[in-house]
Amino acid sequence: MLSAVIVILLLVVIVQLQGLRRLLEKRLGTQQAQPEQGFANLLHEELDKSEPSAGWRKLRDEVKRMAAEGQTVTAIAQTLGVGQGEVQLLLDLEEKAPGG
Repeated sequence: MLSAVIVILLLVVIVQLQGLRRLLEKRLGTQQAQPEQGFANLLHEELDKSEPSAGWRKLRDEVKRMAAEGQTVTAIAQTLGVGQGEVQLLLDLEEKAPGG
């Protein structure tokens, strides 16, 4: 059970870091910033904006729903704008979860 929680937390961190990367790339495209300072500021802004667990639950639920409809990992990833590895990880975690 503890290992499942750790994996879920790591997944949340990965998703958040990908969002930060996209935001940073978008901002750096329009202005130059010092990398360390810019990333630290973006990190704090993003962490203040949303609760990671809410985004995690929404993504997990969407992946489950789409998979139940028979959509492929590739189709789910493209539709949700996430990597195929993330989709597969969510499906694997769901399969291994108690009662899953």
